[in-house]
Order: sequence, then C-alpha cells, then structure tokens
Amino acid sequence: MPMTKPTSEQVTFLAAGSGASQRTVLDKLRDVVSVKDFGAVADGVIATGAGTDNSSAFQAAINNSGANAAIYVPPGIYKLSSQITIPSGKTIFGAGGYSTILLAPTAFTADGVVKANGTGGPPTVIENMTVTSQTGGAGAGSIGINAAANGTIINDVWCAGFATNIRLASTDTFLNNSVSEVARTGGSGIAIVSESVTVSDCIVYDCYVGISVLTGSFTAGVTAISNVRTSACTYAGFIVDTSNNVQLTNCSCTHNNTGRYTHAGIALSTATNVTINNFQARLGAGPSTTAHGIRATGSERVSVSCPTIEGFDDGMNVNGGGTVTVIGGMFTNNNNRGIYVAGSSYAHIANNTCITNGSGLATNAGIYSDNSAAYAQHIISGNICTQATGGVQDYGIYANIVNNGANSGFTNIIGNITLYNAVANLSTNGVTANITSTGNRS
Repeated sequence: MPMTKPTSEQVTFLAAGSGASQRTVLDKLRDVVSVKDFGAVADGVIATGAGTDNSSAFQAAINNSGANAAIYVPPGIYKLSSQITIPSGKTIFGAGGYSTILLAPTAFTADGVVKANGTGGPPTVIENMTVTSQTGGAGAGSIGINAAANGTIINDVWCAGFATNIRLASTDTFLNNSVSEVARTGGSGIAIVSESVTVSDCIVYDCYVGISVLTGSFTAGVTAISNVRTSACTYAGFIVDTSNNVQLTNCSCTHNNTGRYTHAGIALSTATNVTINNFQARLGAGPSTTAHGIRATGSERVSVSCPTIEGFDDGMNVNGGGTVTVIGGMFTNNNNRGIYVAGSSYAHIANNTCITNGSGLATNAGIYSDNSAAYAQHIISGNICTQATGGVQDYGIYANIVNNGANSGFTNIIGNITLYNAVANLSTNGVTANITSTGNRS
C-alpha cells in the first residue's frame, strides 16, 4: 500500500536551543512573505527599462500579508511600472544596498514608486534597498519614495533619477543612513513638506537642490536635519522656504567646481526659528561670484553658530528680516564679504574670524553691516577681521547706517581685531553719530 507524503502542515519544525517551541513547517514558512511568493521576477534592466512588470505581484504580497507583516524583496532588479502602496504597520525590506533594486521606467510619473499611505497606527518601514529610474531619469513630477503616512521609517535606502527622489510628507517621519543622487533638473534629492521630520546621516549628490524644506507651518514639532552631506548640487545644498522650527546640525556642502551651488549652500527665505550649528561649506577652484555660503532673506530668529565657509561670494548674506546671530564662525577666501548683514532689525555678529575675503570688489570686507531698518541694532563684537599676506580684503569691518531720521538704528563695534586690511581696518559711513566703536585694535 503506497505511503502518503506528509504535508508542510503535518511536518513539524523545532528551533535549536533550550526552550524552543515546536510548530509546523508551514507556520515557519509564513514568518516572512517574499514578493517571489506572488510571482515577482527579478529580470529588470536599468539601461533600457526592460523586464517584467512586477507592480501587481508586489502589491499582492503587501495586501495578502498579515497585519504588521514584513515583506521581503530578494536580491535582483524588479521593474515596477506603477506605484506600490504600503499601509501602516507593514515593512518592506530588501537584501541591502545595491542587491535589491526597484526599477521605474522613464515613463513613470506617479507620486512614489514606493508610497507609505497608512492612516495611523504602527509605523511603515522601508529599508535595505535601492529605488532607481531607468537610465535617463523618470518622468516629470515623479517621486522615488514617498513617506505620506505618519510615523514612516526609511533606513538604508539608495534613491536616484526622479524629479524628487525622497519625499517626507507626514509627521514623525524618519530618514536615516541613506543616499539620494541625481534628481532631475529642478528637483530635490530630499523634499520635506511636513513637521516633526528627522533626517540623519545621509548623503545627497548631484541634485538640483539637496534638501528642501517647503511651506510648512511646523508649529507642533521641529524638523531636524543632522550629519547630512550634500555634494555637487547645482542650485543649493539646503533650502528652507516659508517654514519654521528647523534645525541643521553638522551638515555640509562641498564641491571643487564653482558652477555648483549657484544660489547658496543654505538658503533661507521667509523662514522663522532656524538654528544652524557646525555647518561647513567649501567651493574649490576659485570663489563663486553668484552663490552665498548661507543666504537668509526676510527671515526671523536665525541663529548660526560655528560655521566654516570658504570660496563663496559672501560667506554669510543676510537681507531683511530680524534677530540674526552669527557666532564663532570661520569665513575665509570668499569673493566679496565674509559676513554681510543688510536690513536686519537686530543682528549680533560675535567671535568670528574673517580673513582675506574679497577679490577687489568695491567695499569688500571681512564684516559688512548695512544697518538700514528703522530702530535696528547691530552689535559687532570680538571678531578677528584681518588680511593674510597677498590678499585683497579692503576693509576689516565696514559699518553703514541709512538715515531714517529720528528712527535711525544704532551699530556698536566692540572689542574687535582689524589689522592689515588693504584700504581701512575699520570704516564707518552714513549716520556715523549712531555708530560707536570701543576697545577695537585696528
């Protein structure tokens, strides 16, 4: 009489080790769902966009896994012609780095190859994979990874070739240890459009804008960006536009080509409550004549501490707004001015070192204060503004006050060292009666 072959529901599995519980092989196999269980085929070709469309197989694996399940994507290149969505509580993960690759063709235009779209509850997790477009880039308006659900966590991903590579669009979202490169012209490597977002330990390379923080009230939480390096970005490394409560810590913008960062390393526009700590920005091959290391336009309550900026037009350029502090920075070999503050209602510039800024432009200076707002107060104290041998820094400190009549502001220049500058170590202009100079060595 023939023997009946046991099924996976009958064969048992016992893990090694004291205290392990016995269960069926079928139960063991259900621990992790693979997209290959639902017919996914890893035959994509990045150069041409050829391959099986795996969108339905991926979505079936996600939809048919249990609550809070993990969906595994084995090594290989998987073409996805349309978007896959992941609800709250589920994890999609690959074999790491460039082992697991999700490929979008050039015609892809959806708001995310991978989109977290849950409505709350446990976090959605996306990790250990690459999301890339076909060679040449995806379509206009395309997004690689879109974190549109609260509490999304993105770890160890590589994303490239979209109009926006990674979009963080909901609160309590985390992006860690990831790389974003080669976003389409006009796009961002990482776009933040929500509050309480954390980005840490990431690299953004060869994008139009490295990281953009856009149009957020951001009243309930802080957007924190730390240990992010941008390189070779065409327009700006970081943009904070019409947003508030933003912190940038230990970030950098670097490249050897002055044709990169044509606008700024960090650009703030009508931003409020922005803190920048230990920012490094450097352009090699001669200073830029267009880009500023940090540019703040119409922004309020901006605090900059310990920046190191070299090779830009102005190291720090402030235009309008109010309550700006620049403390403990190093500004060297910039094309025009180390620090330029114009129109700010309150500015405190203290303990900075500004050496050899200027390429012969009129009134180039280590620190240039243009006090033009009514009732404005500028305090310039404890700075070192000197000229290195063979340099062209005309002025150590140049202070100007625009005449607003009885409403004219005041500028106090206290305890600075201004030596060896080409035209004058300390120069004042405008309503000089409202400029006081005390304890300076010039």
